[in-house]
Amino acid sequence: MKKIIICIIFMMTIIVGLFFIQPLKNQISFLTVKNTNLTELKVGHLKLGLKKEKSSENEWMKTSNSNYFKVNRRKEIVAISLENNQSNINNTINIHSTKKDIYDYFGENTYGRDDDQGYNIIGYKDSEHDIKIEFFYLDKNLERIIISEFKE
Repeated sequence: MKKIIICIIFMMTIIVGLFFIQPLKNQISFLTVKNTNLTELKVGHLKLGLKKEKSSENEWMKTSNSNYFKVNRRKEIVAISLENNQSNINNTINIHSTKKDIYDYFGENTYGRDDDQGYNIIGYKDSEHDIKIEFFYLDKNLERIIISEFKE
């Protein structure tokens, strides 16, 4: 009976540990990566900090070319999401860009994380300006790119 209880406790410890290891690994990766200057990122006419008066706070708003942006209470853009090939970041990077294209443009100071929807995410951060850009991969295909402030 003692062995069964020890075995159950051991299995529960492993299961609980798995829930905490991945988020911790993601956080360490983000905190230890070197900075990349991300202040000049634009998607067409959209840029973080740009005012969009006719937008609702904290709701993703669809653009005419089927991308999305989100504003804060001051109506400033705090996040931009690219989900198709109709737009580019600084006329260079888009959904069809390869990892090599991304590394060539932004460098290799990346962090990595996995999210609960199954995406493998490669990101760059700019701690001086509280900006990050993340590339969302699903089965080795780039599905989405999000430029955002840290708190988003």
